[in-house]
Amino acid sequence: MADDTEPTFQVDVSSRPILVHICGRANFLNCSPLRTFFRNMVSKGSHEFSLDFAQCEGMDSTFLGILAGLAIDTQRSKPQGSVTLTGLGERNLELVKNLGLHRIVNIVENSSDQAEEISDGAEGLTCEAQTEEEKKEMLIGAHEDLVKIDETNLAKFQDLLTFLKNEE
Repeated sequence: MADDTEPTFQVDVSSRPILVHICGRANFLNCSPLRTFFRNMVSKGSHEFSLDFAQCEGMDSTFLGILAGLAIDTQRSKPQGSVTLTGLGERNLELVKNLGLHRIVNIVENSSDQAEEISDGAEGLTCEAQTEEEKKEMLIGAHEDLVKIDETNLAKFQDLLTFLKNEE
C-alpha cells in the first residue's frame, strides 16, 4: 500500500521510453498533474511512454480518459509514438479492457515482481491547484477521449457529460 505522503505519480524523464510509476489510487482528485506532465512532454517531442501499475491500487474513468488522450496524441505524432502499460493487476486490466483502452495502448502482462526500476533521478508529481472550470474541463476532456476510442463508452458517460456541460 502506498504511503499517503508519497506522490501518486513518479516520473523518470531520463529513461526512454519515459517511465511513470503509479502508486496508490489514480483518480480525478490527483491526476491533473499527470495530465499536465503528459501534455508538456508531448509538446516537447516525447512520444514514448511506459506506465508501471505494479503499485497501483485502483483507478477511475477520469484517469483512464487521460491515458486515452495520451495514446491518441502519441498515435498522431510524427513519428508515431506509443503508450505501454505494465504490471496491471487483474482488476486494473479489466478496467482498461472494459473501456477499450487496450485497443490503443500496448499491454505487457507481467507480474508485479518484474516491475521496472525507477532511477534516482525520478521525481514525484505534486498536486496543482485547479479552478472549478479547469476541473470540469479535465473531466469532460477525459471522458470525451474515452468516447473517441470506443463509441460504446458514450452510453456509459452520457449522463456525466451532459451534466458537466450544462453545469454553470
